[in-house]
Amino acid sequence: MIASLVVTNPFVFETQLYDTERDFDPVAMLAYAPFAILVRDTLPVRSMTELADYIRAHPGKVTFANVAPGSLAHLVGELYLQAIGGKAEMIPYRSVPQTILALSSGEMDVFVSPIGEARAGIAGGKIRGLAVTTASRLDSLPEVPTMAEQGYAGFDVAGWYGVLAPKGTPRPIVDKANRELNAVIASAAYRKRVSELGAVASEPISPEAFRDIWRAEAERWGALIRNIGLKLE
Repeated sequence: MIASLVVTNPFVFETQLYDTERDFDPVAMLAYAPFAILVRDTLPVRSMTELADYIRAHPGKVTFANVAPGSLAHLVGELYLQAIGGKAEMIPYRSVPQTILALSSGEMDVFVSPIGEARAGIAGGKIRGLAVTTASRLDSLPEVPTMAEQGYAGFDVAGWYGVLAPKGTPRPIVDKANRELNAVIASAAYRKRVSELGAVASEPISPEAFRDIWRAEAERWGALIRNIGLKLE
């Protein structure tokens, strides 16, 4: 099982131990992992438009928590800042729970959070959810509007989980694994459990369709990473 970092890491890190296209064959997509954009409750904004205005009025002063430089959560923040023409300060944190605590205490202004942690943070009453990064509202956070609802068309962003096999795995093995995994993905029990965890189950797709997804993601995020000049050792 892998996360969508396999398509962003090659653009972020100077040295890679693997190459997705060279070393792996796609098997099946499992689920999408969207994000929620959270702010501390004391920040005087209640929408993504108001946040944009606030950031532009305080250039470089608004703080975005960043658990993993180069991760999709980090890139969602950078994508938003580019869209609004704003500047903010990215502050590193070691873990998502630590970041949620910093946000709820007022130490941090904004965090692009996984959905599970976002639900818990919002329920605590000191964190406000401004948007989710999916095209439609999420069953797990129905009260939080999408980016598109707030004027950011095409802002449909989620990490993903899937299964890859070593390059050259015999096609009959790949096809059998794809069929069996797709049967699980289509089951009501799987889809219910994935939603409970704050993710969205994938639709059953072929290995080729899975490869098309990761190639499109690589093109999209590679362009952004190059644009912001992000490189790590």
